[in-house]
Amino acid sequence: MLFLISMIASQARECKSIIKEYCGISTCHGGPINPKLSTYEEITSLVVPGNPEASKLWNLLTTNDLNKAMPPVNAVHEVAPGDKLKIYNWIKMELKLHLILQTSDQQLYALLQRDALLVIVTT
Repeated sequence: MLFLISMIASQARECKSIIKEYCGISTCHGGPINPKLSTYEEITSLVVPGNPEASKLWNLLTTNDLNKAMPPVNAVHEVAPGDKLKIYNWIKMELKLHLILQTSDQQLYALLQRDALLVIVTT
């Protein structure tokens, strides 16, 4: 359990850093433009845990609509493909953290037992 939470927390810190670099500067979503993206809570308000495709954050980063794309088309630099992948994977993992925080001890034990088997099989 500790490993899973630590891994998700590490991904969250990395994604917050990526979002701050590209979006949270003082002239954009770290300043006068809404939605604000300065805190973890503000960032996760645009995320559907476990579902990047339904997450506003992911849709803004990957849209082909030039009027909705973030960062804007005229931005100095766009989000690197590797950074987009990190954000995508974090959104997928965020569901596990969400489930862990909302389950009873018995449910949590079953969830962790299942995930531990998945980790062993996939690593």
